[in-house]
Amino acid sequence: MMVIKNFWSDAYPTVADCDKEIYSDVYTHRGNFHMKGGDDERARTDFNRAIELNPDNSDAYCRRALCYAKQGDDERAMTDFNRAIELNPDNSDVYMHRGSFYMKGGDDERARTDFNRAIELHPDDPSEYDKTILAEVTIDYGRIIELHPNDPDAYYSRGNAYLRQGWASRAIDDYDKAIELDPESAGYYRDLIDRVIEVIDRQIELNPNHPLHYHSRGDAYLRQGWASRAIDDYNKAIEVHPESAGYYRDLIDRVIELHPDSTIEP
Repeated sequence: MMVIKNFWSDAYPTVADCDKEIYSDVYTHRGNFHMKGGDDERARTDFNRAIELNPDNSDAYCRRALCYAKQGDDERAMTDFNRAIELNPDNSDVYMHRGSFYMKGGDDERARTDFNRAIELHPDDPSEYDKTILAEVTIDYGRIIELHPNDPDAYYSRGNAYLRQGWASRAIDDYDKAIELDPESAGYYRDLIDRVIEVIDRQIELNPNHPLHYHSRGDAYLRQGWASRAIDDYNKAIEVHPESAGYYRDLIDRVIELHPDSTIEP
């Protein structure tokens, strides 16, 4: 019982006489627990400690990279992804995560290379195929849009692919572009944004302490003209992540400036 209690508490026994690799794994697991709960600061602290104890802990570098990526520190994220692969070049998860990072940054070719490498490492894992095929579809729609930038259907299709990957904000951006190109179908595309909101609602149920979920839903509310709901979500993002308060307060000020009369909503 004491072992279980110590595992999740902040009071760890000293590691002077223990196997540092084992304790490094413990910190990595606890960091994952914090990250799933939306507490990225505690997660990163644990990953830092895991790396201090075992500088060859590839998984800790990968997880810390995800923390950095969520916080917008792309340079540190890439450094950690690369280090994780140097330490364990056969870890397909790192290639999947780095590939997603590349794709979010618009580097489709490197993303494709990483996704294909993940499949090479685990050719019998159907989940790798599912993720990679979806990513490939998103990349291919990007190519179609480059060739046909005025095709609303391409933006609609890529938006759906983004939504299936859980990238709500990108899905909304593509639906907005489809509306801009095809105003007569605006009602249909706005119905799709309602679907985005439903997806984010489920994400919040699973992880109520992640500020980006509230940010994304706030953006979706704003697209629908529901300014006060958007402001409520941006305030919730501040509540769960006070470190970003300045950014969200600036966002709220802009919403109020642009939508001074949007107070009556369904």
